Amino acid sequence: MLTSKRLIFLASAIVYFVYIFVFWNYSIDDAFITFKYAENFADGYGLVFNIGDKPVEGYSNFLWLLLLSILYKIGLPTCLSAKLIGLSSFFIAAGILFYHHERDDTTPAWLAAPLLLFCPVTAFWGLSGLELGLHTMLVVGSAVALFRRSRWLYALLPLVVLSRPEGIAIGVGLIVIGALADFVNGRFDKTYFLTGLAVLAITVGALIIFRLQIFGYPLPNTYYAKIHHKWQLGFYELGRMLRLFAPLTIAFLWAIYRVVSRKAAEKELAVYVVMFVMQGLISARVDPVMNFLFRYMIPVMPFFLAATLLMVSRFRKAALCRVAIAAFAVSLVLPLPKVVHFVNATNDMMKAQWKVIEWAGTLPAKTTISISDMGRIPYYADNIYYYDIYGLVNEDIGHEGFSLQREFMRLPDYFVLVGYIESDKLKLSFWREQVLAYNETFEAMYQAIKVCAPEGGDPRVQGYYYFVFQRKSPPSISPRHMGDGN
Repeated sequence: MLTSKRLIFLASAIVYFVYIFVFWNYSIDDAFITFKYAENFADGYGLVFNIGDKPVEGYSNFLWLLLLSILYKIGLPTCLSAKLIGLSSFFIAAGILFYHHERDDTTPAWLAAPLLLFCPVTAFWGLSGLELGLHTMLVVGSAVALFRRSRWLYALLPLVVLSRPEGIAIGVGLIVIGALADFVNGRFDKTYFLTGLAVLAITVGALIIFRLQIFGYPLPNTYYAKIHHKWQLGFYELGRMLRLFAPLTIAFLWAIYRVVSRKAAEKELAVYVVMFVMQGLISARVDPVMNFLFRYMIPVMPFFLAATLLMVSRFRKAALCRVAIAAFAVSLVLPLPKVVHFVNATNDMMKAQWKVIEWAGTLPAKTTISISDMGRIPYYADNIYYYDIYGLVNEDIGHEGFSLQREFMRLPDYFVLVGYIESDKLKLSFWREQVLAYNETFEAMYQAIKVCAPEGGDPRVQGYYYFVFQRKSPPSISPRHMGDGN
């Protein structure tokens, strides 16, 4: 016989699968960077984006890459595999791990699992093709292992480190706050926590040695390319997201106060709060363009939910607790219009991308193209050599920053830029592309030859279109004579 808890979890699972059905065709462009790396690695070309290049760590998810490489090697389609693993990992994190851990608790913390599935953002990122579902499962599994003093923690922590660059900070933070809480409560097990730190140190050391040997630098190239030095912009983006969940955010602020005032005496609450705050500080350093819809916060979303639910359990009146939980559930659905917008925008972008892919398929092998969208187009039109304007897979941009002169000195055969036409003028979407195309020498070196728009699309209406510029032969000005543009 189904209990009320199981019925609620089942209802949330049904909602989760409805989201999956409705958004099934969605996948984020960034995911195809890892897909391309995974397939090149499986095919024996090494950890490279362009075959024949020196290795560049243009991905942020080594464990995910290895897993997709294995599945590709045995004949499974990479994109479909990524979707299925991402979706099932979120379900396992919410159901088998978090729900199972909290279901016998007298507090409503067990609702964190069904609420995670009820939120459309979860299914959105599960379908994206990114490693976020896998990372969420590993982070939640590590926290549950810590709460139970399980030795499984020693197996999970290395996987957390390998699944995301910030996994190092998450692992250290998890052990430190767990040890502090146990020390405050007089239950400190020195051997358990020191062993965990030793496992982390060995994993991190081995990973750094591997990176230095293969790539020549200790952190992924994506870290250098994505890091944003204006913290206030990152916190502004995080604040915008938290405003969507206003009732949850208010309860979470209360949870922070309780953890500080009680000096982390409540272990689970302390872990939930510290993990979420730590990930928030890390994500604030990332370019806000990348950190939309809780992208880097979704792995600690179960902790955010559990902390707020633990706080409302302190209400003396059960009716007030139920009202708060209902408000939480409503706020979790509020991002749905944003999710639908991103899904529709991505579908429109994909239609334009397929036009670029069709055109690129007619070009001679090793034609060179500079482009910002280094995902789906290079994955499917893989006969081309690509320069990444954003710098995720180009080491020089990632480490040294964007340089206008260097981009022109590459002399790519084509620039493919994103934008639309407004008042007979080209309006580009990305600032680096604007610096390139609006430079006075660009017209002398490159000429527009086509617009890649979906069937029925009008580039004179604001949208996502690709403008193709071909290098003139010979150019009427040398790029050596232009300023740096920084």
